[in-house]
Amino acid sequence: ATYTSTTLANGDQVKVEQTPTAGFCATSPAVATVAISLTPVPLPALAVVLQTSLPVCAGAPITFSLATVTDPGVNARYQWQVDGVDVAGATLPTFTSTTLRDGQRVALALRTTTVICSLSVTAVSNAIPVAVTPPIEVEAGPDKTITEGDEVTLEGTANGTYPVVWSPVATLTFPTTNQLRPVAAPLVTTTYTLTAGGGSCTDQSSVTVTVTPRVRIPNAFSPNGDGRDDTWEIDNAGFYASNHVLVFNRWGNKIFETTNYGRGNEWNGNINGQPAPIGTYYYVITLGNGKRYSGPLTVLY
Repeated sequence: ATYTSTTLANGDQVKVEQTPTAGFCATSPAVATVAISLTPVPLPALAVVLQTSLPVCAGAPITFSLATVTDPGVNARYQWQVDGVDVAGATLPTFTSTTLRDGQRVALALRTTTVICSLSVTAVSNAIPVAVTPPIEVEAGPDKTITEGDEVTLEGTANGTYPVVWSPVATLTFPTTNQLRPVAAPLVTTTYTLTAGGGSCTDQSSVTVTVTPRVRIPNAFSPNGDGRDDTWEIDNAGFYASNHVLVFNRWGNKIFETTNYGRGNEWNGNINGQPAPIGTYYYVITLGNGKRYSGPLTVLY
């Protein structure tokens, strides 16, 4: 007689009893007892880790790798799985994919034969959930030009609700909760970078605020040929393309006009080739940025 079991535990006892057939000399059953000694079979266990910071942009590579494995057995074969389904060809300890979708779970299966008892077993690692976000699109806005001492609002845009960061931030203020539209007041021409996103899913864009020096308009000059203040020098006017300068006498008659005022075409105090009389004149200056200045100008000798 035979007996087969797959549920015996270490220390169990198996008893076999034989009852004699009537008419034979034996008067009681023959009994034999065997104590069962089982050797535990260590099963494999493994864990995987994520090598890429999450979240990532859709289409960006995400890499996973085997972190630890115990009792791998013999003839161990690895197989990466996504949502419990084998990924064709993904049989190395490292797995990289660019096609994963948000919420999918990645695990590593180990199929092997145990050293003890030569059992065919499969162990599956921890499953790592994937966080994939839509591609980030950020724009820092159009470049700006301001006059020294002025300020301007930047016009950044970004899709989604990703966190945004401006840099450098020292000359920026944020008067509203809209972090995309800070007020810039740089003292010199400055390029600001807008970064949106997190983890390995980010995008950047830059905007330059050009600072032009403020024009300084003297209210008098002396075209007497002594080499000092012989022309009406408007400091920094040359920084403003297409500036337009007009000078009028006290009766409102135009006596001087030019564009792109600067070195070489400054007013030398002449009217129709003759020295202007001592007195007060009036100017109107329009800069290329649309700003307009006017005031009195005295000619002295």
